Amino acid sequence: MISFEPKFISIGANKVTNGADWNIYGQVAFAAGNFVALFKPFDEKNYGITATLPGHKDVVNGVKFLKFGPHQGKVLISYSQDKTIRIWKLNSQNKWVTTCILKGHKGNIESVAIIADKVNPNNLLITSSATDSTIKVWNYVLNDSEKVEEIKESIQTIDTSYKKFFSLTLDMSYLPNSNKIIMAAGGTNLVIDIYILNSNNFDKILSLQGHTDWVRCVEFAKMVNDPNTLILASSSQDKYIRIWKISETLDIKSSNTDDLLKKNNFSSKDILESFSLNNLNTDGIQLSTKAHIFEVNEDDSNKKNFTLLLDAVLMGHDNWVYSVKWKRISSDSFEPVYEMVLLSASADNTMILWIPDSELNGVWNSTIRVGELGSESNGFIGGLFSPEKDAILAHSFTGAFYLWEKSQNNIWEPKVTITGHFGPVEQVRWDPTSNYIISVSKDQTARLFMQHVKTQNWYEVARPQIHGYDMRCLTFLNNHKYICGADEKVLRVIQAPLSFVKTFNKFKGIDYMEIDDNQEDRPISASLPSLGLSNKAVSQPDTNTQLLEGIDSPPIENYLCNYTLWPEIQKLYGHVYEIMYVTTTHDFRIAASVNKAAKPEHATIRLWNTKTWKEYPKPLTGHTLTITSLAFSSDDVYLVSVGRDRSWSLYKKTENEEEPYKLVGHNSKAHARIIWDCSWTPDNKYFATASRDKTLKIWKIGEEEPVNKWIVSTLKLKESITAVQFLDINASYYVLALGLESGKINIMKCEKNDLKLNGSTWTEFAIINENDMHVASVKSIEWRKTQDNKLSFVTCSTDGSIRIFEGMLE
Repeated sequence: MISFEPKFISIGANKVTNGADWNIYGQVAFAAGNFVALFKPFDEKNYGITATLPGHKDVVNGVKFLKFGPHQGKVLISYSQDKTIRIWKLNSQNKWVTTCILKGHKGNIESVAIIADKVNPNNLLITSSATDSTIKVWNYVLNDSEKVEEIKESIQTIDTSYKKFFSLTLDMSYLPNSNKIIMAAGGTNLVIDIYILNSNNFDKILSLQGHTDWVRCVEFAKMVNDPNTLILASSSQDKYIRIWKISETLDIKSSNTDDLLKKNNFSSKDILESFSLNNLNTDGIQLSTKAHIFEVNEDDSNKKNFTLLLDAVLMGHDNWVYSVKWKRISSDSFEPVYEMVLLSASADNTMILWIPDSELNGVWNSTIRVGELGSESNGFIGGLFSPEKDAILAHSFTGAFYLWEKSQNNIWEPKVTITGHFGPVEQVRWDPTSNYIISVSKDQTARLFMQHVKTQNWYEVARPQIHGYDMRCLTFLNNHKYICGADEKVLRVIQAPLSFVKTFNKFKGIDYMEIDDNQEDRPISASLPSLGLSNKAVSQPDTNTQLLEGIDSPPIENYLCNYTLWPEIQKLYGHVYEIMYVTTTHDFRIAASVNKAAKPEHATIRLWNTKTWKEYPKPLTGHTLTITSLAFSSDDVYLVSVGRDRSWSLYKKTENEEEPYKLVGHNSKAHARIIWDCSWTPDNKYFATASRDKTLKIWKIGEEEPVNKWIVSTLKLKESITAVQFLDINASYYVLALGLESGKINIMKCEKNDLKLNGSTWTEFAIINENDMHVASVKSIEWRKTQDNKLSFVTCSTDGSIRIFEGMLE
């Protein structure tokens, strides 16, 4: 039996602040739809997303790796809008598996923090905050059991509903020279609450005022050059970053604040300056230079006193500051150790590296700013430091990742990293040459992915459309053109520009792409007017030499957005409602399209001449509600359509140029529920229909009446079938790929001589690991042309991912 493995996975990040984390082994985990996705940005041999971890039943709100003890980087926490928290660990096969599920919150979980016990490192303490205005404290002991444990009761619940707020960010650490755990919680009440753990219960000791808008991120750090001080960084929607210092108080009896500050390495001058700067925007809140002093009871009955005060206020961003991260350095210690370098990510579409200047008495300076300040992008909502290189990673509102690496010339250079849709993917298709795929999504983009001949890795090479409507469907024409439909009444014909032609040549390692027209007559690229929906051709030479010569390496995100659009060459008018599906004959001479319909007069198929782009006079009738799918037979003699009215209609080619196809068969009761998809066998003898009624039916073309007699096989499954396609293979059997509503994929086969009414034997043709499949409805499945006994197909889903699977014929 053939085993299919995922060759390529593409999915974008969720629009959440704590949506990504980078462990000490160079692996990035990020929230991607209902998945936790994993990739290594600097692993050239295994580029791209290596796995998507299923489990959550709703959108994942964030992830966080354990950073304390011997298991750091090997334990991962994820939390979701399904109100659960999952604890993942690396098993003996180096695979991430769920080891525990925490249930108890009644609202969306917004943040978690995790820490290991110094005495027993297997004992994990987890805190979580949610929109139910609670902070819950959990205890879990790591073990070698393969069973998934479920914990429904937390050891403590901190109620914040009396203040009518909830926490957006949490972090925990150990106090300096102490075994006591401190927790910081920031959120919608504009303050940072400080808690100390006493006997498995957190007690609130302080509320740090200063921020004038929601606190979005807090993070503790112990510096390598000052282990006796714990530093807390906080960022807020007020555009400011605050640095707080916590250290052990040596002389609590001192009433002189300046003496206290000097003994603890604080500068009162800097503090006064930072306070005065903050007072520019405090909305009447008066801050004092008095340090917060609190007492902690150690486990050995000794008491220690600590001082907490504001050290600096950092100004430099022009919009909300979503994230702050300290730069970690490699260390064998139980606790993570950091450098005095801070990374902030903001909605102003920039990230800033902050470093204190020793020559200016420790004043914080913004040394590096990356990104595009003032660009049309929606900005960054998270930033991360690389644990292995001088590199930083950002993720944005549009699900994109941005990677920068410091060169030998101390210049931060952008690097290629993963890309993907950040909304449900409606359709994906191979181009007629099977060299690349194009996908369309409700994120209003069309994306082109192609394999690089040198690295054999798949990359996003172009973004042909950045549209203003949710995109629904596409179909290819020859000469690297395609027709697309969206939630609008217009079909658009898109053509590859000259820049893509040359890029294609370099990616495939060929000298010239074989196309019918003169490639030099194509426009160089395309641009999208500010208030327009149509990509306009750009024929004038650009100063960007990459446009003129093409690129031989994968493009970065900014290049994809700005320089890889394809020009629109034609609009097709005629539909009265939003486009639902479009396809073409195999000789590309006729295109067929359908729109949403609630009446029979609107449930028609419109045919277009692709040479003149004129519509044929008579639309094809036969349905009463929306047509969901169309399929031409490989010889273009027949066209079959299926729809919401639970029926199929069959049309046959005519010799009449004014009416190229006519209705020859209709089954009004083909299925008991909506029919989602249809497909023809390679020999054009049969077609399949897939329905929500959990059945797949095979129909043989015949002349008998009624057409119910045409059915030759019924395959019953346990769930709805949403996508189907036959494999074009020269064999004694038919191979059928099925996409299901749950996201699962089945590959079935049946001997050609065994197709008979309710007696056909369908057997499993191939196996796919369930963890490699989708977790939501499969919208499209399409086989690639068979090459050297290698089978390959591409799928897309409402879970936002695109997957290419490969297997070898035995």
